Amino acid sequence: MKLTKFLIIILSVVAAVAQEPAPTPVWQPGKPPAIATGTGHLVQCPEPLPAKNFRVDQQAEKFFIFVPKGYRPDDKNTKYGLIVFISAKPDDETGVPSGWIDILNKRNLFFIAPQGVDNHIHDERRKGMALLSVDMMLKYYPSIEPSRIYSAGISGGARVAGQLGFSFPQVFRGTVQSCGCDFYEPVPHVAVTAEDLKKNEGRDKGIPYGLWPVASPQLARGRVKFVFVTGPKDFRHDYILDLYNGGFLKNGFRAKLLDVPTMGHQICSGDSLEQALGFIEGQ
Repeated sequence: MKLTKFLIIILSVVAAVAQEPAPTPVWQPGKPPAIATGTGHLVQCPEPLPAKNFRVDQQAEKFFIFVPKGYRPDDKNTKYGLIVFISAKPDDETGVPSGWIDILNKRNLFFIAPQGVDNHIHDERRKGMALLSVDMMLKYYPSIEPSRIYSAGISGGARVAGQLGFSFPQVFRGTVQSCGCDFYEPVPHVAVTAEDLKKNEGRDKGIPYGLWPVASPQLARGRVKFVFVTGPKDFRHDYILDLYNGGFLKNGFRAKLLDVPTMGHQICSGDSLEQALGFIEGQ
C-alpha cells in the first residue's frame, strides 16, 4: 500500500514537471532573442515598440519567432526570408503550423506570428502588428532579404495577409492565404451558388464576402504574387474560386490557386506551403 502511494506521488511529480512550460529565452536589448536554430519560441521584445496608427502595450505584446536550422549571424552568403503569419483565433498563435517547419528550414525562412491579432481585432491593428514584426525582424536578423518577405494567414487572417500585399507591396512580395481572400472590386458569382449565400448568411451578416476596396492596386499587380489555398470542404471554397478567376486572373495579377481535394477550412499543409513558395520564388 505504501509503495503504491509512493509511486503515485512520483508519477504526479513527473507529470507536473512534464507540463511545466519551457523557459522563455533571454532577449537582451540590442540583440536577437536567444532562440536555438531550428526551433521557435514565444517572446517579448525588451525594447520600445514604435506604432503610429494603433496602440501598443509594451508589457503585453508577444511574438512567436522561429529561427531556421543552421542560421548563423556571420553567414553573409545565405539569403534568408521571412513569413509573417496572421491568425484567425487565439489558439492559432502559439507556434509554427503543422508541417511547416521542414519547409521553413529547407528554404531558409524565419517565421513570426504577432499575438493578439485574431478576427476580433480591428484590421488596422492586425496590419500594424504585421509591419511592426517585419521592422523588428529586419533589425535583429539583418540576413533577411527584404525581397523575401511574405504574409500568410488562415481564414480572416488570410484576408489580412492579402490586404497587406495590396496595401504594402513594397514590403510583402508574396502571400500564402489559407481559406481567405478579398478583391478590390465585386466579381461575378459563378462558382458561388444561392445555397452558398444562404448557408453563410448568418456568418457574413449581410456584408458581401471578399470585397475590400484598394485605392491603388497597380503596384501590387507588378510586385506581389498571391497564392490561395482551399479545398471542397472549405465553406469559402466557391467564393475563393470566383475571386481568383473573376478578380485576380481577369485583371492580370500574378496569382495561383491550390485547390486541395481533401482540404477543409484549415491552415494549409507543408506540401501546399512548398508549392506556394515555389510559385512565389519562381522555383
